[in-house]
Amino acid sequence: MTGARTGYSRPALLAAMAIVAGLATPVAAPVSAIAASPADVQKLLQTNACQKCALQDAKFGGGALHQANLTRADLSRADLAAATLSGAVLYKAILDQANLKGANLKEANLYKARLKGAELSRADLSAASLYKADFTGASLVKASLAEANFYKANLSGANLTGANLAEANLTQATLKRAILKDADLRNANPYKAILEGANLAGATMTGAVFYKASLKGADLRKVDARDANFQKVDFSGAVLMNADLRGANLRKANLSHANLTGAKLAGAILKGAIYCRTTMPDGRVANWQCPGKKK
Repeated sequence: MTGARTGYSRPALLAAMAIVAGLATPVAAPVSAIAASPADVQKLLQTNACQKCALQDAKFGGGALHQANLTRADLSRADLAAATLSGAVLYKAILDQANLKGANLKEANLYKARLKGAELSRADLSAASLYKADFTGASLVKASLAEANFYKANLSGANLTGANLAEANLTQATLKRAILKDADLRNANPYKAILEGANLAGATMTGAVFYKASLKGADLRKVDARDANFQKVDFSGAVLMNADLRGANLRKANLSHANLTGAKLAGAILKGAIYCRTTMPDGRVANWQCPGKKK
């Protein structure tokens, strides 16, 4: 395998590692390491595998690590900007504060990986396995996440502005206070997901399945949610001003204290929805199901 993205061959990269280990004189190469173990870096470059390795602060920017096995490796603060990690195995790897901006992680396995505060803007994680991965506080601005599996993943406080989450599996994922402004959630599956306090203003979520999800206090202004499934969703305190909910299923949804001013509800299913201090599209306040009130 060669470093095609950088123009350096494997021998050149190995030479760079020899420099780090103090075994050779300096030569120009795109890979270096600061806190990483030189032996572990060399092992990775020679075998494309380095399980449980110490690769903290290593610099692999633009490197080719396609299908590399980095199971349980510690890549904290590593520079992997624009690196190719498609199909790589990063099972339980630690990537806290790593720089993966523009990296290719398509179909990579990040099962239970930790990416707290990581930089993943414009990275490609489409069809990646992100089961129970921790993206707390990570930046995924304009990242490609289509068809990715975020089952039970933690994205609390993550920034997913403009991210493509079309057909992504977000079942039981936690996205408390996450930013999803202008994100693409078409046909996504946030079943039972927790999006309390999340900012989804301007997001597109046509056909998405939010069944039993929690959107308490979420900002859903100007979302396009036509034909979405919001059955039994908790919208209490949410802002849905000017949202397009035409044809959406809001059966038994909790709309207590929600603001639907200017929302479009033509063809929406609202049977069994809960209204209490709910601001309706025309500005009227509905108290039909507040405690002590008759329907």
